[in-house]
Amino acid sequence: MQNEGTKSGETEVWGGPLAGGTFVMAAVNRGDTAANITVGWAMLEVAGVTETTEFAVRDLWAKASVYTAKAVGFVAEVPSHDIKIYRLTRSALFSR
Repeated sequence: MQNEGTKSGETEVWGGPLAGGTFVMAAVNRGDTAANITVGWAMLEVAGVTETTEFAVRDLWAKASVYTAKAVGFVAEVPSHDIKIYRLTRSALFSR
């Protein structure tokens, strides 16, 4: 099944496509302590996006670019009872 996120629990990752070939990913921490949550491209379950797809990653709450992830994904540090939301854009520098 597509775009079901991770197994329900203290930490979850959700994501999917946006307009214009970009994507959104959210890292959710329901736990009582901060957590490092792995956000992987394979979690998108989108044809043409693989673990080697390269994205520029923008933190939507901070309104700042935070990564140019060259493969697989990244790790988000999420405070307890919080969420971080990112916009992923295929990096023109890495697209082929």
